[in-house]
Amino acid sequence: MRMPSDSELTLLFEGDEQQLQQFAFANSVTIDWREEDEEIVRLFGKQLPDETVEVTPTDKGLDVTYNGQMHSIALTFTGNDRYITIRSFQELIRDKYEIRLFEASYLSDTHEFNFTEAEVGGTGCPIPGAE
Repeated sequence: MRMPSDSELTLLFEGDEQQLQQFAFANSVTIDWREEDEEIVRLFGKQLPDETVEVTPTDKGLDVTYNGQMHSIALTFTGNDRYITIRSFQELIRDKYEIRLFEASYLSDTHEFNFTEAEVGGTGCPIPGAE
């Protein structure tokens, strides 16, 4: 996983809106509200090139294999599934990575997510509306 440089991180705190959007475009995953849940897992998996991520849809949700271990994600087959998928994937990777939501995308029909290395004892960034 490519970590942002010091200058890119400074841009996040000191840059203008256009610079922030450019950073988000170059370093994040864009999830549209119409995205299929298995595609969300595939897109997130591409952000972790040192890890192996595979996904198979089932009649109860998704079977996600992360670094050789299979995990089932139960879905409700409603609009809430996007949040269930994102939070469940965060749980799988929490020891090494955290999924961060770009606040500027929160009220949009597409969300921008970035991956960071997990802090010791971190639990990932809460994703609003996913409780």
